[in-house]
Formats: sequence, structure tokens, C-alpha cells
Amino acid sequence: MDSFEFQLTMFMKGAEELPKKINHLNDLRLQIKIALLTIWSVSIGWAISANSLSIAFVGYCIIIGFLGPDTLVRASQEFYIDKLFDIYLFLNDREKLEHSFKVKEIPKGIVYPIVFKISALANEKRREVYSAIKILSFLSYPTIYIPYLFLSLCNFLVILFLI
Repeated sequence: MDSFEFQLTMFMKGAEELPKKINHLNDLRLQIKIALLTIWSVSIGWAISANSLSIAFVGYCIIIGFLGPDTLVRASQEFYIDKLFDIYLFLNDREKLEHSFKVKEIPKGIVYPIVFKISALANEKRREVYSAIKILSFLSYPTIYIPYLFLSLCNFLVILFLI
């Protein structure tokens, strides 16, 4: 097996694994949301039953505590979606595809794009994917900020109810 055949095999395996990785991260986000709703509901129910304003404020801590992991998983998922899109563009560009088979080399970055390091992104345009770690970058993801905003509003209404 020469190097091109090996690259081609790894390319095909990577193309098969990317959707699995994206779905796994989607399942992880769902588990984060379920845990958030469970813990938040328990704390708010406890605050209402104990008629305790201080316990109601714990709801905000819970919301903020789950915001970081959810944003990080979403940013990782976006990285894999971008890699899958790069493969899609490569496979649908007939000229690049023919050139790749002619020179027997697949372009860098799409051979087996499953594993990545943050330092590997330093020279790429996708550095903004990891801006999700920064404060307030979750606002670029409506699937994140809408549920958290709704829970914050509900928490605020509970606090008003307890005052």
C-alpha cells in the first residue's frame, strides 16, 4: 500500500466518522440540557417550597455553571461541521479531485480530520471557533442563549414571586 492509498483509506474513514462525532456531541449537549433542567427545577422547587429567596438565587449559579460546558461542546461541534463541509467542497470540486488523483495526494487537513488540537488551529482561519470560550460569545449560538435566557427569566419571575 503506497502513501496515497493509505491517505485515501484514512480519508474515507474520516468522512465516515465525522457525522458520528457530530451526533455524539449533539447527544452530549442534550444530556447537558437535561441535567441543567433537572438541577434547576429542583433548586427552584426547593426555593418555592421553603419560601427562600436565597435558594432562588442559586438558580442563576446553576444556569451560569452549565453555560460554559454547553458553549464549549457547541464550539467543538461547529469545528467538526466545518471539517465535514471542507470534505464536501473537496468532493464536489471536480478539478481539485482530479488533480488530487493525478498527483496522488489528498489536501492537508481533510485526510483524517477527527482529532484536533487547539494549537493546530493557530495558523488556520477557524481560530474563531474557540472564541466560544470567551465571555459572551455564547450569544452567537441561538440554540444556547434562548433556553438559558428563558430559564433566567423564569428564575427572575420566581424571585419576584418570593419577594
